[in-house]
Amino acid sequence: IPYLKANGRLLFLREEIDEMLRKQTTE
Repeated sequence: IPYLKANGRLLFLREEIDEMLRKQTTE
């Protein structure tokens, strides 16, 4: 199902961005 694939990708990107933001705030 393409929808689930896209949703999974979005969740992955969100987690990646979350990590990046966390690293920036800790600096």
